[in-house]
Amino acid sequence: MVVSPKPALLFPLLLIGAARAYTTFTTKCENPPSSFNYVSGPDTRGSLKILWSSLFTIFACTWTIQHPNVPEQRNSCLPGWRGDIRWGAKRVFEGLKLALITVIAPEAVVMIACSDLLSARLGLHEMKRQFAQDQPSWTLCHSHFANMGGFVIRTTKLESPAGSVAGSLNPSGGYSQYHLTALNILRLRQEGVLAGLPPITEDEIYDRSKGDAFVKAVAVAQILWSIVEITTRVARGLPIALLELTTVAFAACATIIYALYWRKPKMPYTTVPVLDYQGEIPEPVLRILREAEGLLIPNVFSFLLCSFARKRGNRKGNGLEPGSAIPPLAQEFDWSDSITIIVVLVGAAATVFFGAIHLTAWHFDFPSTADQLAWRCASIYVTSYAPVLLLLPMPSVAMSVGLLKSPGERGILVTYAILSHFYILARLVMWVEIFRSFLYLPPGAFIETWASNIPHFA
Repeated sequence: MVVSPKPALLFPLLLIGAARAYTTFTTKCENPPSSFNYVSGPDTRGSLKILWSSLFTIFACTWTIQHPNVPEQRNSCLPGWRGDIRWGAKRVFEGLKLALITVIAPEAVVMIACSDLLSARLGLHEMKRQFAQDQPSWTLCHSHFANMGGFVIRTTKLESPAGSVAGSLNPSGGYSQYHLTALNILRLRQEGVLAGLPPITEDEIYDRSKGDAFVKAVAVAQILWSIVEITTRVARGLPIALLELTTVAFAACATIIYALYWRKPKMPYTTVPVLDYQGEIPEPVLRILREAEGLLIPNVFSFLLCSFARKRGNRKGNGLEPGSAIPPLAQEFDWSDSITIIVVLVGAAATVFFGAIHLTAWHFDFPSTADQLAWRCASIYVTSYAPVLLLLPMPSVAMSVGLLKSPGERGILVTYAILSHFYILARLVMWVEIFRSFLYLPPGAFIETWASNIPHFA
């Protein structure tokens, strides 16, 4: 009688087979026979060099470009070293979420950065036009800081009735905060609630920033080096790894994001009170805040950007209680708004550009025909995603947060949800193929170019 082994017993044998199939090549370079004034580097590169240089560039494209809103204020919450660890881990986790979104859709971050810049420039224009005499003068940095939630109205009110815009309570801190935008500050200044613009200089705002021009310059230099490296390989007809091609796509988006965010403070953690009230915010001030018209954030990428829209419109501690009115963000799309049109077109162009870079790998070497077909289908979908959305009815942000319930509106949201989920699936398929093909690079991919002599991180 023949007894067949159990599948679990065969698993170690499969690992042995996989280990034997994994092949390595050890590079050996000759040492100079005598002393020389200059010895050139090797004309080959290893797998780890390709991997680390690409991953570091992607890290620079996803982590260092982050310019999130002012986070929830700690005040005296979670005291002690355990609180320090938990609060630090919370901030790191928020950064990782933003980095993950950037990895999946960097073109969406380009769209948000464009919206932030245009909104800040609009606030700057109005401040300069109406209150140019105020000191210190209002700058683009001030507009960015305001739209990030840096300026607040602080109150010691302990509870807020439903429908109020008084800041949400931080029990340990003893006060609550209402975050203002640049347009909020403009309206308060127009009505005389503020005697002048916030008395903080541009240098003081940048002093709160967690990044500087040198750090940005280092990241941009690494990104530009990756572009030069890939361009040189293309000019010489040398094979390129899919990971390197993806790095170029990220580098192109990151360069645009850096340009849009160059004057924006990076990760300021503390706020600047412009008004302090003992008790409730006075009703006239509440009326001005309710009447202040906010800027729309086009929700072209549907649920992918809905999380950004919620955070920008309902930050923790911004004073919007569960029963309060929806902020000005939740409005219908206004195609007469030039900012809306520009942001939508920039987002669509960035999506097409990002996907088109991946389409250039159409005839690359893949481990199998199935891998090549998967890459082609995924890259086509990513490239055509935004143009297809532009052909569909445009949903409002209010629809995305579930305020409108008619069958037609639900149908639009379901269509957007399906397309967005397939977009995410296509991006995940591309990442799988990127790292799978990395183990099957052709010999020419390991030939080094002159770009390796340029200082960079690898």
